[in-house]
Amino acid sequence: MVQLLDPTKPYELGDAIKIGRHILKSGALSMKYWCEDDITVSETTAGGYMLNMAGYSYFVKHYGKSFITWECEYRRKQGCSSVVIRSSDPTMNNYFRIYSMQGEHIHEPAPNNVELRRFKRRIRERCRQELSSPRTIYEDELKKGKYSSEMLAILPTFYNMQAQLYRIRKENLPSSPTDPNFILHPGFTATDRGDRFLLYDSNNVQAPYAAPSSRVGRLIIYASDLQLNILSKSKRVGSDGTFETAAQITHQNYIIMGEYEEKYSVPVAFCLCEHKNYETYQLIIQVLKAAVGTLKLDFQPMYWMSDYEAALTKAIKKELPRTKLLGCASHYNQAIYRNIQTKGLQDAYQNVEVVRQILRQIMALAFIPSDQIKKLYNDVIKPQLNNVPKRPVSLSYNLNSFLKYYESYWLTNIYKFCVFDQPTRTNNELEGYNNKMNVQLAAHPHLYRLITWFEKEELLVQQLEMKIISNVSVHKRKRALTTILIDESLQSLWASYKAGTLTPKRLLLESSKWVAKKA
Repeated sequence: MVQLLDPTKPYELGDAIKIGRHILKSGALSMKYWCEDDITVSETTAGGYMLNMAGYSYFVKHYGKSFITWECEYRRKQGCSSVVIRSSDPTMNNYFRIYSMQGEHIHEPAPNNVELRRFKRRIRERCRQELSSPRTIYEDELKKGKYSSEMLAILPTFYNMQAQLYRIRKENLPSSPTDPNFILHPGFTATDRGDRFLLYDSNNVQAPYAAPSSRVGRLIIYASDLQLNILSKSKRVGSDGTFETAAQITHQNYIIMGEYEEKYSVPVAFCLCEHKNYETYQLIIQVLKAAVGTLKLDFQPMYWMSDYEAALTKAIKKELPRTKLLGCASHYNQAIYRNIQTKGLQDAYQNVEVVRQILRQIMALAFIPSDQIKKLYNDVIKPQLNNVPKRPVSLSYNLNSFLKYYESYWLTNIYKFCVFDQPTRTNNELEGYNNKMNVQLAAHPHLYRLITWFEKEELLVQQLEMKIISNVSVHKRKRALTTILIDESLQSLWASYKAGTLTPKRLLLESSKWVAKKA
């Protein structure tokens, strides 16, 4: 219904009129109307448009040739479908006009919802245009708004918006460098809180860190103070390199994992390495030691689990002489089984009981104290060769060939596979983390997309800490029942051995029952 605000005099062009609850004025040159209240047309997350006016919001219902029809946002939830607005094209700058309005709303206006959308829109637009961290932009907009307590109650938290904001930021990155000597963009040096995240850049070395040797090339390390704090408290550290998700100008991403409260495996350092050698690994450890030292903490883990890379092993022994090197029982078994296949023993492993027994006991040596491994190998395992069938002749030959390989490589590097009395016997957490990177990042991704991913991962570490401090339950992937059974059985066997109720030989025989038929 259209009403004159002043019914005592005839209507003249330019007089205010009332349509429903809205006060409109006519244009001086036409009968188009616009609202005295603030009118905004905002873009939706799906790329459409929303009209905000007088505390109400409207979605596009129909695009016509000469006008656009809008309807109330609550047309479905509350059945408010009677209000229809016709306007000009919202994409035409400086020429948005309301032509007509019909009907009345069946609900009160919600001006806070309009401001809520403006708040979210401003943050999204800034994330497209700026390289400040999404959290910094969010907090800045929150401060500038000076919102009432009522408004603060309905505003989304940063954690509600973070997935969308990081996605927007990834889509609006500077070009990826192609020269290893590039200058790192200053927008990618801080955490989402605005704290330091870039720990080391070999092209811009600052005290207390050492300059790289020529064999290191470009090395960039990211680790927040929170991550360094976790690293210093971690009894067990693990590390692994991944090549598929390395940026085009680097050779590998080297990830170091620590333990939060000895329960949760979390990334504590992200290293972008141009080369994969002893000097690079040594410098990484030196930087971490110096960084932890600046926090007046100590970096001296009891154990370091990794693959069997000689360069890393040498660096750990040099820089962390008191740290015990741990291999991965899973990698050990996989290596053993690969050589079972290459030595032509796969059929015998499956069908000849004594051969299967010998090979499974060799795999089970990983669960034996290091000072007992050679003795059990010579006194328990090798004598069983007398029971191996004489035919076919190739069986004894292949088995002896395998044992020569085992003695020359594994028995001279017992530290690479011995996991006796260790609660963590594999680096599956690290491999799972690398798989996560492979799934979430493209092969050889844009450098700044990769760094943004590191920022997101550091944010997840922050969230984990806050949940634990606040006594909020933390989701942890369920372990398979078989894994739990094997773990409990090995722990029981080790306890019996340490109590003196189980001999080394019995420990070997019982442990071999828990070795998978295939590693």
